[in-house]
Amino acid sequence: MTKIKKTLIIITAGLFFLGSVFLYLRSGSDDHEEDTELTERAYRNEDFGYGMNYPSGWDIREKRSLSYFHSALEENDLLATTIDLSTYEEVFGIDLVGSSPLTYIDGSVDYNIEQSVYLNKNDFSAKQWYNIAALAEAHSIRKISGAELIAMSNEVVQRGSISDQKEKVFDPWISRGDLIRIQGKEVLKTTQIGDHRYAGYQHYITPVDDYIFVFRFGYGGAITPREMWQRSDRHVREMIGSLKVF
Repeated sequence: MTKIKKTLIIITAGLFFLGSVFLYLRSGSDDHEEDTELTERAYRNEDFGYGMNYPSGWDIREKRSLSYFHSALEENDLLATTIDLSTYEEVFGIDLVGSSPLTYIDGSVDYNIEQSVYLNKNDFSAKQWYNIAALAEAHSIRKISGAELIAMSNEVVQRGSISDQKEKVFDPWISRGDLIRIQGKEVLKTTQIGDHRYAGYQHYITPVDDYIFVFRFGYGGAITPREMWQRSDRHVREMIGSLKVF
């Protein structure tokens, strides 16, 4: 074996060893961070009879003012004839506020995840509840007529969703969304166009017993790196997974 070949073998073995050590240390650091960050605390709401876990070290603040899921639902006489629109009026809400270290750079990032509670008065699925809101929005900006609003809302009630050929009701404000399952719960995951603070907002809508729970957080923007979306997404999924009505 030539001297050059021996040298190459030694260098390759050395690089492999160093790479293995780096991956091991990084893996150990990530596991420690997860254990520290995701230590759970229990939240229990006696007034509305539900509870869930949330990350240790976070604060829970009760909302001072409640609102409709979408302003177009507040006064829509056409829909009110067949659907109890008070199901879109928030009956309770909290802000979950926390701070977590960034993954690749020094510093920390603040989180603000909103949880809103609505009464599921029409016994809707997540998609039905959300699609009616999409129709109200489309009608409010005159993308569909009053006759289309009634016909399509009846379709949602009867079929459970809006047919594909009528997708024009969706827009950047209220996307079509994707159905997922978290710990056996049906969840509709959707996005909303952003504002001066965030590039966009993520919604998770899930019906549990007599309630509709909506989790919402902002992502993107100048001061919110990708890690913020990843961790907020993980936190929300874990909170939904632990969500129980008693």
